[in-house]
Amino acid sequence: MKLNLGCGNDAQEGYVNTDIKQRPGTDVVWDLDVMPWPWADGEVEEIVAIDIFEHLDDMVAVMDECWRVMQVGGTMTVQVPIAGGTNHFDDPTHKRGFTMSSFAYWCPATQGPNPLLYGVGTWKLCHIEKRWANLIFILERLP
Repeated sequence: MKLNLGCGNDAQEGYVNTDIKQRPGTDVVWDLDVMPWPWADGEVEEIVAIDIFEHLDDMVAVMDECWRVMQVGGTMTVQVPIAGGTNHFDDPTHKRGFTMSSFAYWCPATQGPNPLLYGVGTWKLCHIEKRWANLIFILERLP
């Protein structure tokens, strides 16, 4: 299964499109701040989360849920606004912005010998890209 979290008006074919509101193409209506999510452990092979993480309350809980539902070796693509950038401040529902190192707290290989890690599981940071006022991260779920 592939998840498109916070799909809004951008439902993707081949994905379980999830949003807090019913919109055209939404398959599952769910508030992602409500845990646990309605998917089983290890059920998901890919997560796409475009412009949603900045709206959620607890990033540690969100990353825990992503790790829980994801298969080992599964990938997650996340697009978020750059902290302090135009896209961060424009939307009054944004709760945070992100930096190039925001996901390092879940990726031990990006830190030194005594990493500061949060949550129940770890990830490999595969790619970071800056695109306009956003950052795009690709992460792989580790065992």
